[in-house]
Amino acid sequence: MFALIRPFVQLCLFQTEPQRLPASTLLLALALIAHILAETMGFAMLLDPPTAFLAGLTGTVLLIALTASVLLVQRQQARIVQTVTALAGSITLLDLVGLPVLSWREAAHASGSDQGLPILALLVLTAWSLGVQGHILRHALSVPFFIGILVSIFFFWITLNVMRYLFLFGAWATASPYVAPAHPRGLRHLHGRHRGTCPRPRPRCHGFGRARLAADERAAGRPRSRGAQRL
Repeated sequence: MFALIRPFVQLCLFQTEPQRLPASTLLLALALIAHILAETMGFAMLLDPPTAFLAGLTGTVLLIALTASVLLVQRQQARIVQTVTALAGSITLLDLVGLPVLSWREAAHASGSDQGLPILALLVLTAWSLGVQGHILRHALSVPFFIGILVSIFFFWITLNVMRYLFLFGAWATASPYVAPAHPRGLRHLHGRHRGTCPRPRPRCHGFGRARLAADERAAGRPRSRGAQRL
């Protein structure tokens, strides 16, 4: 078992290159399944289980699509299997390392204690992951290391925005029974939201500013003459 994981550990430690991995579809399938499971466990701390699985599956599909796209642009399609395998396996290991840190951060948030250390640890893990991905993409694209880092940051930015749109602001999140409404009905007046669009009825005019007609003028339907008004 360790012989299967060892190449990915070496990739995370910058001790080997992705081209040293075998171009095996079986190894690729195992790496992708592990990637889906690791991503699902991470999202399960924020979302309900079905949505977490969809998020993990979406992240894996994005990884495949983005990697294949840049390799096709560089006409390196022969390296797709090895590159996707290397990325999926190394990201899976780093995700598993980050799960205890995520739990630590959630526990600190729930207890109201300081979250500075877990957030710092998550930032370090994110930088490590971007460095590993840049190392893999550098060899896959035959470009300098800083170009590989830029490509990995671009992958991260695309994935982050797609996830935010689909699972934080999209219909799945709002329809999920695990997500509480932001403004309950009884508190909407405190937040100034969900107000009705109907205009307020205007106060009825009592006609205090208008001259009152005499009873005989109302009966006649026409105003009296000025000479009659003076009498």
